[in-house]
Amino acid sequence: MFDLIIIGGGVAGMSAGIYAARSGLKALIIEKMGLAGQLSEINNIENYPGVVRTDGFTLASEMEKQIKELGVEVQYGEVTSIKIENSIKTVCTKNNEFQAKAVIIANGLERRKLNCKGEKEFFGKGVFYCGICDGFFYRNKTVTVVGGGSSALTEALYLKDICEKVNIIHRRNEFRGEKILVDKINESQNITVYYSSVVKEITGDNIVKEIIIERDGSEETLKTDGVLVSIGYIPQNEIFRDIISLDENGYIIVDSNFETTSKGIFAVGDTIKKDVRQIVTAASDGSVAAVKAAEYIQTL
Repeated sequence: MFDLIIIGGGVAGMSAGIYAARSGLKALIIEKMGLAGQLSEINNIENYPGVVRTDGFTLASEMEKQIKELGVEVQYGEVTSIKIENSIKTVCTKNNEFQAKAVIIANGLERRKLNCKGEKEFFGKGVFYCGICDGFFYRNKTVTVVGGGSSALTEALYLKDICEKVNIIHRRNEFRGEKILVDKINESQNITVYYSSVVKEITGDNIVKEIIIERDGSEETLKTDGVLVSIGYIPQNEIFRDIISLDENGYIIVDSNFETTSKGIFAVGDTIKKDVRQIVTAASDGSVAAVKAAEYIQTL
């Protein structure tokens, strides 16, 4: 029996683990893939207070070191459900069941797909979703980034130093990302932006060769060696719908203490309904939820 189970080992989850351990709780993090989550994919971090410049892997490694030194247990597995009996929560994975007095859901988001012809067929053959993971395959080649938010612009700026040319396809007539990133994009000599455009098809033989975009009602073919899809994320919370409230988009609804509509179950980070999703806000969410979870446990 654990005091607290944390579902997800990204920034929010590890932050919750740190503060849970410091509050004297016996805590378990259940992670599907690997600690750090999407943080490990970020090449350049310049907006984390107290850290002028770092990368996601380095920051994640320090967080992982913290939780292990504090004695937070980590198990790997995919959570399939949460069962509640009186004040005990049973978190079920495909292979095991774990019990705790409180739960923090920090399962993050899943990448949104284009769902165009060729995306699935060419995954791993030119279609990819992480520049820092796969960008080196496209050194001195042409890559097309699809998206217009801060994540997409960050990916494009990373790839411009590796690739000969970078195209950006954005469905709106202006970017939604941070101004500092937009300015860097506009200053880059080897980045070409296609506004008000959508990808209709990704084509090639054994690997990606071209994409077909639609712009102003007309189709246009662009040569490219790779397509990086960065169009946002979607929550994966349907497994919790029977026990907590979700909004119309599937995000978890929480109060100011990050508690869900089910007592003793909290949620933090990208998975909740919120306006700002940043590394620093995820860390803040996790710390507050862990403290509030500790207070809840004391009432039992």
